[in-house]
Amino acid sequence: MRTKNPETMERIIRFVDDFFDQHLRTPSMREIETGTGLSRQTASSYLREMDAQGRLQYDGRGGIVTEHIRSRTAAQLVTLPIIGHVAAGTLTAAEEVREGFVEVPLSMLGSSEYFALRVYGESMIRAGIYDGDLVVIRKTPTASVGQIIVAVDDEGQTTLKRLKHDGERYYLHPENPAFEDIYPSELRVQGVAELMLRDLKH
Repeated sequence: MRTKNPETMERIIRFVDDFFDQHLRTPSMREIETGTGLSRQTASSYLREMDAQGRLQYDGRGGIVTEHIRSRTAAQLVTLPIIGHVAAGTLTAAEEVREGFVEVPLSMLGSSEYFALRVYGESMIRAGIYDGDLVVIRKTPTASVGQIIVAVDDEGQTTLKRLKHDGERYYLHPENPAFEDIYPSELRVQGVAELMLRDLKH
């Protein structure tokens, strides 16, 4: 196998990085061919070699990640812990077990502290929140009427519902007529739902 030219490797990396900065995506093989003057076969061969050397990541199907792209992407994302589950149904015991992490664009969040919860149950389907969704929660001990909140009662039970007030006291309202309103004896707000994430592959 012929030795790959280091200058050509650098030329490809520079082109990929510059293209990403301009378009916020990696170039296609056709765009690499046009931008570098290399044939697609040659460019693909170089990308595979650079992947083997650890100079970048190339999945063989057009996905390219250079150090520059990795650092830019990391700067635009924030990693949130996924803390347990929250019921969109009846109240269930609160969990503080982390099931993993999720990355969310920084532009979608404010300056507060956030975490994510996995939803199960169907009591919030009219609000567009379904079983298995991830909901990004802004940590706060207070909420306004009408907001969707994560609430914990005096027995340590937690749920995701819309906060309502009947003129005398606060209650938790499901967005599904098959479920009844919940009137906890003591309501403690853990946070307010601000963003919903759904894996559309499933």
